[in-house]
Amino acid sequence: MFVISKLFTFVLFPFTWVVVLLIWALLTKNPKRKQRILVIDAIVLYLFSAPLLLGQFQHLWDYDRTSINTSTPYSCVIVLGGYASENKGTQQGYFNSAADRFIQGIELYTTGKAKHILLTGGNSSIMPDGFREATWVSNEVKKLNIPDSAVIQENQSRNTLEDASFSKKILEQQHLTPPYLLVTSAFHMRRALLIFKKAGINVVTTAPLTASSRSGCSRAWSSHMTRDTRSSCPDPVFPCPIDTVQPPAYTFRTHSLR
Repeated sequence: MFVISKLFTFVLFPFTWVVVLLIWALLTKNPKRKQRILVIDAIVLYLFSAPLLLGQFQHLWDYDRTSINTSTPYSCVIVLGGYASENKGTQQGYFNSAADRFIQGIELYTTGKAKHILLTGGNSSIMPDGFREATWVSNEVKKLNIPDSAVIQENQSRNTLEDASFSKKILEQQHLTPPYLLVTSAFHMRRALLIFKKAGINVVTTAPLTASSRSGCSRAWSSHMTRDTRSSCPDPVFPCPIDTVQPPAYTFRTHSLR
């Protein structure tokens, strides 16, 4: 099932369409057909590479901001993986452009809205090595002086379906009562909410950050990094382990929940 989902994602990837159309145009011998295919290929390439059009489309899919009950702390906030990647060269992790999920989860805990943090994410590679996202992130969380007893990791899942399935078992084993807070990116929230509800997990959506919010969050995160740190890291948005960011703990505690 996991391999099928990977293949399905590859087929849906716009760049795949562009390449297939280009190959088709090169192989066809009919000049008129070749011209039509190349025109269609150019249109597809433009539609899926124009920032303005992509931004508008993404905002249509973004999940609306919601409010949560702040009178009583939730037993756990579930932070879905996908915001930390592996540098294959050094075999070390780093935060990528979806790190707003991490910031949101930490903030919910540090502001007293959740008693525990469940970090999900294993290794979604077809040929995985020893890197596990949740394990790496858990080590980064320790640098924020958050007690180990408050951090739970699920480091075997490879997609959202497994996030829900494995998280349900862990939450039951830990005797944490629902509902739980669910944290993910705005574009991913609709699908995640559907999957978790289908798995029988009572979750409450938080205020996911939109694409525009993420860019602002990226600038805020990047402003705490030194010039040398930025230039040496593999990702231009959220490039580094948390110990290169100065000072991370205070940043998370002062940002307001949006």
